[in-house]
Amino acid sequence: MKRIPTEIGAPVLHNRVTLAEAVRVSPRTIDNWTRNGLPHLKLSPRMIRFDLGEVLSWMRTNHETRRTP
Repeated sequence: MKRIPTEIGAPVLHNRVTLAEAVRVSPRTIDNWTRNGLPHLKLSPRMIRFDLGEVLSWMRTNHETRRTP
């Protein structure tokens, strides 16, 4: 995953593909979660970005997650 330089303290925003890689699900799952309330920033009709911290918080609240060995 490439890192985009940002201002100090500014969140790194991901598109659905890089977010899917970060949380180890398919881009289709990101689409489904977005329809079900996943926090996102809609910059234009075809440009949606996600803050990883907000997504992880949403996942903890809305989906049971388990660590695997």
